[in-house]
Amino acid sequence: MSKNQFWYGYLEAGAKSTAVVLDHKLETGNTATVYLFNLARNEILEYRRDIVEPKLRPVAAEERDLLGRLKDGYRKARRTFAEPAARAPAAAAAAPARRRQTPDAETSYESLVAADAGAEADPEMGAGWDDEDD
Repeated sequence: MSKNQFWYGYLEAGAKSTAVVLDHKLETGNTATVYLFNLARNEILEYRRDIVEPKLRPVAAEERDLLGRLKDGYRKARRTFAEPAARAPAAAAAAPARRRQTPDAETSYESLVAADAGAEADPEMGAGWDDEDD
């Protein structure tokens, strides 16, 4: 693969074969995985390198008409792509600390319990879980 920022190729995966874009600046934070823009799904997805790399090939000359769609699709997907988790702790550390907000005077234990009464029971706790079992 080239040292350019973008590599345009094709993922040979049977019925799920599609044109892809590899942006070398997108890091997953895991050396065993890579992000690829998948044209069929119009999404940037994380793939395991050991599985996907043997199935990648450069775009063939007769497929050059895909490049415009690949570039446009990647630009749109990149705008909405969430920041990789590996970078999130660094970004959080750089953000100013938030003050913890105290509950309003009207917020009480009783009002919180009443608001939560309509929520579904936690399936791991079991349907018959109550304080008497403690």
